[in-house]
Amino acid sequence: MTAEGRQTASLGLSIKEAADVATSLGMGEAINLDGGGSTTMAVGGQVVNNSSDASGERPVGDAILVLPAARTERRQRARSAAGREPAAVAAPKMACMEDVALAGIASGLYAKPLEDFVAARAVAAKEAAGSDKELGAAVRALPKPSAAAWTVNMLALHQPGVLAELAALGGRMREAQSSLDAGALRELGRERRTLLAAAVEAARAVAREQGRGISDAVAGDVEETLRALTADEGAAAAVRSGRLLKALSADGMNTADVEGAVAVPSALPPAAPVPRPAPSATVSRKPRTTTAGTARATPDRPRLEAVRQAPRPASPPALEKAKAALAEAQAAEAEAARAARELQDQADQARTGITELVQEAAELRARLKGVEERLERSRKALAATTAEAKQAARAADRAERTAMLAQERVLRLGN
Repeated sequence: MTAEGRQTASLGLSIKEAADVATSLGMGEAINLDGGGSTTMAVGGQVVNNSSDASGERPVGDAILVLPAARTERRQRARSAAGREPAAVAAPKMACMEDVALAGIASGLYAKPLEDFVAARAVAAKEAAGSDKELGAAVRALPKPSAAAWTVNMLALHQPGVLAELAALGGRMREAQSSLDAGALRELGRERRTLLAAAVEAARAVAREQGRGISDAVAGDVEETLRALTADEGAAAAVRSGRLLKALSADGMNTADVEGAVAVPSALPPAAPVPRPAPSATVSRKPRTTTAGTARATPDRPRLEAVRQAPRPASPPALEKAKAALAEAQAAEAEAARAARELQDQADQARTGITELVQEAAELRARLKGVEERLERSRKALAATTAEAKQAARAADRAERTAMLAQERVLRLGN
């Protein structure tokens, strides 16, 4: 609270009047800084009240600073990294403007090629520090994602529909598990295997488009992360944010551990509560009354009670979870047996094809051997014929010279 000092348009407040105003505003503890006419309030770097100084804001020696929780937390994390102060454990419940700005910068960094991340982070941190040093430090502290997390981020950026389809399937699976619908879980389990296979192929394609291939081990981590997306809403929010830092896993019974798995987690949307199965019976209870027959009046609660976070809904009983997991496991077993039969049939067909090809190859080798033998005989015959032709040509040359000499002799004798 700021009260302007005595001026033409302001009467100021005495100590008693200031205490009365503080009490009327619900303050339990307060501190008074007597600034008089130079009292100043600044919000966001702008003076919002009228000070008595004609030149505007006057330098002051005492001030009360009100900072957003996220900025304080970032300062504590930075000091903790330097070994000067333990890090804050609790994260803010809602994203503030600084977190939104950091999340925007982080989303741009995690959309870049993996090998360019470190250099791009340094440039972004320098630009952010030009206007906000703490924001620049927070950008500089953003971790480099793993290869699997980078691949999932590329999928979230370039193929968001794939993740949306998996998230919708996860919602249907949780509803089926909540209602203990074994048939629906079997069908949804088969659909999830199909969608996961297609999503992994899409992730491979997106990574290739970005100039980077992924190994089978990375593809396995990608598949496990996408399976966690279908099993847990917190994992779904982390995966679809495009700021994932490491691979996730979830078994459908417990929530995925997203601690340290996503950059700027305070900017993630809150997860919706998991639906609970309907109770099998309703038990009516009589209202409790006092001995005087009247209900005790509820004491007034502090006004801050209205902004308390709602308690987390209780999880379904362990037996119901186990039954749902058993139904899903049985569905997976049936699907695996069917897939094994199909693969066995394919293997038998492959063996038959290999036998036919081996036989055909033997026949071709026999034919090739015969052709090679005929080729060798033809080459030898050609060589012999060529030698005989050369000898015949030389004999013809000698006969021609002999005939010419004989003709010259006849002419000399005739003369």
